[in-house]
Amino acid sequence: MGPLDNTHPYGLLALGFAQALAQGRFSDAHQMLASGNRASLSVSDLRATYLRMIEYGDGPSNLCEVMIVDDTMPKRTPEDLAWVYVAICGPGFSEAVAVCVVDDSGEPKLRIEDWGRP
Repeated sequence: MGPLDNTHPYGLLALGFAQALAQGRFSDAHQMLASGNRASLSVSDLRATYLRMIEYGDGPSNLCEVMIVDDTMPKRTPEDLAWVYVAICGPGFSEAVAVCVVDDSGEPKLRIEDWGRP
């Protein structure tokens, strides 16, 4: 497990997801999701959920940073590879997204675990 780890491959995947959200590239973010998440969460649902999370802020996100990568976590499913927590901040807000990196047919993809700060 590594705090503030912006170099871990799973951290980089989660960071790319958070950056896509912050930049309004919701289709790109959606493609990073595991098949189960993609099937249950449309691009417009993803957009709406993200925008609800940051709606109290004064502007768009200007910082995404990996805070924790835990690749030693107890697995909830056999496909689980790591758990990653990424901060998403902007003027007047500080939020985050927690994801699980999973093996989705041989490719690392993301399963959203939680939106927002704990």
